[in-house]
Amino acid sequence: MDRRDFIKNATLSAAYSACGSAVFAKGAAKKDDRPNILFIITDKQNAGMMSCTGNKWL
Repeated sequence: MDRRDFIKNATLSAAYSACGSAVFAKGAAKKDDRPNILFIITDKQNAGMMSCTGNKWL
């Protein structure tokens, strides 16, 4: 398994867990019937990056 297959499978697993099996129960749905799910994840953030801790730029 290469990196792309791993990311594809991990993303599908996360979407299946988050949305439940009802969304994917139809089997192979048409492209227009599939939900648009976008995960945006950041890293290397710290407590000073939040406005509630006094960051005046947020």
